[in-house]
Formats: sequence, structure tokens, C-alpha cells
Amino acid sequence: DDNPTDGTWWYADVDGDTYGDPNVSMAACSQPAGYVADNTDCNDLNLNIYPGAPEYCDGDDNDCNGVVDDNPVDGTTYYADIDSDGYGDANNTVSECSMPSGYVDNSYDCDDQDRSEPVVADAVYGTTGAAGTMNDPLLSLQDAIDQAQECVVANAGTYAETIDLGGTSIDVWGVEGADNTFIDPNLSPCTTSNPSTCETAVAIASGTGASPSLHGFTIQGGSGYTTSSTTTTSCADSVASHHGNNTCSVTVYEYYGGGIYVNGDSPILSDLYVRGNTLPVFSQTHVGSFSQYWIYSYGGGIALLNTTATLTDVTVFDNYADEGGGIYAGNNTLADFDQGAVSENTAENGAGIALNTGSMNFTNAGIACNTAGTDGGGLFTSISGTAYFINTAFYHNISD
Repeated sequence: DDNPTDGTWWYADVDGDTYGDPNVSMAACSQPAGYVADNTDCNDLNLNIYPGAPEYCDGDDNDCNGVVDDNPVDGTTYYADIDSDGYGDANNTVSECSMPSGYVDNSYDCDDQDRSEPVVADAVYGTTGAAGTMNDPLLSLQDAIDQAQECVVANAGTYAETIDLGGTSIDVWGVEGADNTFIDPNLSPCTTSNPSTCETAVAIASGTGASPSLHGFTIQGGSGYTTSSTTTTSCADSVASHHGNNTCSVTVYEYYGGGIYVNGDSPILSDLYVRGNTLPVFSQTHVGSFSQYWIYSYGGGIALLNTTATLTDVTVFDNYADEGGGIYAGNNTLADFDQGAVSENTAENGAGIALNTGSMNFTNAGIACNTAGTDGGGLFTSISGTAYFINTAFYHNISD
């Protein structure tokens, strides 16, 4: 039976991977030890090299397809940059051991056919009047937003300005995350001595139903969007000569959303840290004999009005308002809050959250360590406010 003409051909499998070496073979009537029927191994001295093996960045053709290091499992993902603006398309990727031509290592481009998008802002290295490109970024985030049609890339730094998204449905992305990218106008809280100087840090309130997205920022230093109205009435106070003879005026100031003010638009908010925004304390102040100022405030961190906003991975921390220290939802709002936290906020009512004709759905959330002067350390609802909770923890919220 030595080398029988009617035997089967067997191939050496030195590395024991069950794939044989086509260059080392023998005919035998039955399978010899160390031989297999397969003859497709391209390297019979390496157990990790055989047809269909995982490809690695090791300079070998691990899967025996004739190409070295193609689609490696330990490769880096690179993104196509068709328009050559330095930013890649998240939907057009390859996995390679080194960056191939025509690809980049970021996925920040919202339109890889248009070199003018994204518009780039850089609070450290940008300049006023710049082109808004990777190599010539704008200094102002607001200027970048005003110039963009689709998306804005904000590099790390502190943008010491208030922001208004102005009815656009663009994507504004702090690409190095909330730990490194700040919107901070650093405004002082308003009082009766300066009632009209407050501003929200970020306004998304065009009333047009726009759906912008804001991602990757810490938002702080806001003092609230301001509305005011004045009514007149016949005086009726302790001075007898006033009764029915003089006109008294009552000016009501209302402040909403120190960090973010949403009204009539439906933004997507994610990877945000909203902290240190302080709205005015409730007060009723006489000014002279015939005037009064009344001050109310809602939503120290975030105020949501007339919106179907979505909030994901948002932390609302250390904010103050008279009602809704962390979040205030009113005026027929229906908002979703997922994978976030509301903590260490203060208010008279609803230190964490206040709902007034607004509804919110909370999923995988934490509401902790908020302190209310009167009602609702964690949550306060009035009129027809409604809240739904799934897997949400309340811990150590306090109210008088």
C-alpha cells in the first residue's frame, strides 16, 4: 500500500489548524497521522493562519485571501472624506491598520459632498471673520451657527457668549465633549434694580417647530429668558388719598431657563451638563408710591415650553429658580428624559423638576439631593402636570 495509485491524497497539517499544506502531500489508503484532506493552508507553520481566519494588523495574510492586513479585527475605523474638508462621514467607513488615502479619523461631517459644512468654531484658536473651516475656525460659536446650513463643529474651550439657535434645525456638536467644551456667558442674577438684563445661555425658542440638536457641552452662567408685562389699576393701599383717585402700575417680570430656554421648537439635547445657572428669587417690590415690581422664575437649568424635546444623557446640577430649580416643563410640553440625572438643585417649589400643564417621561434616570423651600424636593406638579417613571431613582430630596 505504499503510494497506491487508487489511494486518497492527503496534505500535511504541521500547525494542527485542520488546514493542509498544498505543497506537502502523499497518497494513502487511509488518513496518515499529521495529514488532512484539505489543501488550502497558506502558512502551515502558524496555527493562526488559515482560510477564513480573523485578520490582524501583523503583516501576515491571516485569512489566506492573498491580501495582507485587509479588514483587520484590531484595525482602526476611518471615515471617508470625499469633500476633503478634514471631516469624515460616519456612514462611510473602513477598518484599516493605518489611515488610507481619502479617509480621516473623525466622523464630524454632516454632508461629505459640501466643503462648507460643517462650520467650525474654536474658542481658543478661532478668529472673528474667519472662513469657519478646520484650518480657519471662527472664534464665536454664534457666528458659526449663523453661517451654518446643516452642522457646526465646536472645538474645546469656553464660549463666553449667549447662544440663539434661531429656528434652524442644525446639529451643533462640541466634539470633545461636555468636560472640555463650555457655553458660559457668566451672567449675574437679575434683581429689581436690573430686571431686564437677564438672558438665557442657550435659546431654542423660535416657535417654528425647528428640531436642532445640541450635543457635547457644559452650559452654565445663564440668568434666564425675560418676559414682562405691565397692568394698571386704581390704587387701594393704606394712603386714603390714593383710593380711586390715582393709578397704580404693576410690572410682572418672568424668567425662564437659565441654562436652556425652549419654546415652540423640539430640540434633541444630548451629552450635556447644565449647571450653575441662577434665576431671580420671587419678590414683590414697591417702587415709590404708585408702582410695584413682581418677579417670578421658572426652570433654573432648563425651561421647556410648547415642545416635544428629547433629552438623553443630560445632567442638570446646582441650578436655582423659584419654581423648577433643575427643570420646568409647562405650556403643553411632552418631553422625554433618558439616562440622565437631576441633582443638587434648589427652588421654592420643585427643586428638581416642576411640571405645570407639561408632561415628562423619565427612563433610567436619577433625581437626587434636591432641596425645596416649600413643596416638591424631587418633583412638584401643579394644574395638570404629569410624569411617568421607568427605572428612575429618587434619593435624598428635601422639602419643608
